[in-house]
Amino acid sequence: MHADLPLQNRNQWLGEVQPLPMLVISSVALLVMGVVMISSASMDMAAETMGNSYHYVIRQLMFAGLGCLLALVAVNVPVAWWERSGWLLLGIGLLALVLVLTPLGRTVNGSTRWIPFGLFNVQVSEVAKLCLIAYLAGYVVRRRDELLNTWPGFLKPLVVLGLA
Repeated sequence: MHADLPLQNRNQWLGEVQPLPMLVISSVALLVMGVVMISSASMDMAAETMGNSYHYVIRQLMFAGLGCLLALVAVNVPVAWWERSGWLLLGIGLLALVLVLTPLGRTVNGSTRWIPFGLFNVQVSEVAKLCLIAYLAGYVVRRRDELLNTWPGFLKPLVVLGLA
């Protein structure tokens, strides 16, 4: 429906959409829904096994707080740094995936996908995904014209995506 409208009419119809507030609202909504789901699914089990029916809810809220702090740090890093550091981040992500295969990798429920960091374990595939996103975003910025105009420019990031 909106594709048929000329650009001027579309802006008048939709108004000026600010992406940051929409992103924050969406993230908070997902966070709240996740906490509600965890509380409804785990209260009985947590009361029996942990002695506190809110154990998993509190734990989820602590990790959500940590995630929010890390998001604030990431937002305050200059965009130019993210663009320049794409290769470094991609290398870190791939190295993390390889480290799981060494004795550093930890097996949980029959799957060796974790690296222990003291009080918690990190699933390195999640770190690798974030690194891959940062690399591909920088690639798109650097090679926009090549991506839009040539097949090899489009296929190169797909090869990197396939290797990761």
